[in-house]
Amino acid sequence: MPAIKPTCIRDLKFRVNIVDVVSRAATLKKAGARFKGLCPFHQEKSPSFHVNPDRGSYKCFGCGKAGDIIAFVQETEQLNFVEAIEALGQRFGVPIEYEEGSGPTREGRSLRQEIFDLHEVAAEHFHQALKASAATGDYMTLGAYAGIGVH
Repeated sequence: MPAIKPTCIRDLKFRVNIVDVVSRAATLKKAGARFKGLCPFHQEKSPSFHVNPDRGSYKCFGCGKAGDIIAFVQETEQLNFVEAIEALGQRFGVPIEYEEGSGPTREGRSLRQEIFDLHEVAAEHFHQALKASAATGDYMTLGAYAGIGVH
């Protein structure tokens, strides 16, 4: 497994705002110097999920999950530590540096990048389809498109 330089991890945490990361999975509202919202890890009716951008951390007082941007991406996207860092780096334009001789092979990195790019294109396509005022984003149309019998 490739080892990422500790300085690279520190720089990633410094350069990427945790609110931008968490906002992809949860709707946050400003509450003083912090943000709060419904927890993306469990079902709840009142907000118990808090994000502190100054510390770069999150904490749910309902289920107890807490961590930083890397832990959040690991948990929400089911990635391991290195994959989470690579995903954040790719998403926010932060170059990832590996320890000498421990990085992924050129072929592995190329395939991984292709998969990330493909996921981004697919996500954007479906996001635009759901926002569209045409029948493309309609529930009935999407059900028919996916081959699901909608009644």
